[in-house]
Amino acid sequence: IVSIPQPVVHDIEFSNKLRDKISQVIAIVIRQSKVEELVIAGGGTASGILNRLNISKLIPFQRFSTGAVRMKVNEYPKLNISVKPGSYEWPEQIWND
Repeated sequence: IVSIPQPVVHDIEFSNKLRDKISQVIAIVIRQSKVEELVIAGGGTASGILNRLNISKLIPFQRFSTGAVRMKVNEYPKLNISVKPGSYEWPEQIWND
């Protein structure tokens, strides 16, 4: 789990720096480990991570709830990526699969 336990900061430059740092950490872990599940909250965070990993096409295969989807990617065949908007709660099902 990579998380920044901070209150919401309404400074776009600071937010972009945090997103970039998280993206860098996730990319290093994905490339150096056998990660099979990546769970991402927030569209900006997801975009940053996917860009850093050079992922351009997502193939949805499981819908948990509105906005919460699990997908495959060609670049990392064993990796499942689940995403949801930052303002939505994770559905309980995601933690049980």
